[in-house]
Amino acid sequence: MSFTILLAAKARQEFLKAWQWYEDRQPGLGDRFREEVYKQIAAISQFPERYPEQKKNYWEIGIPIFPLSHYL
Repeated sequence: MSFTILLAAKARQEFLKAWQWYEDRQPGLGDRFREEVYKQIAAISQFPERYPEQKKNYWEIGIPIFPLSHYL
């Protein structure tokens, strides 16, 4: 079963902020970050049961090679 993923406005803003932070550090790194995020979103969409971190109608997943805490 596959689901449609909708990003909240705040999530989109954070995603763009993180993309810019990585891109500013090294051209192309933001794009690598974006692709990794898209892969994880696709995985959640296709196999949501693998991600038991569901909280109030949303899932969280970390991306270890791109720790978001760096840009905050």
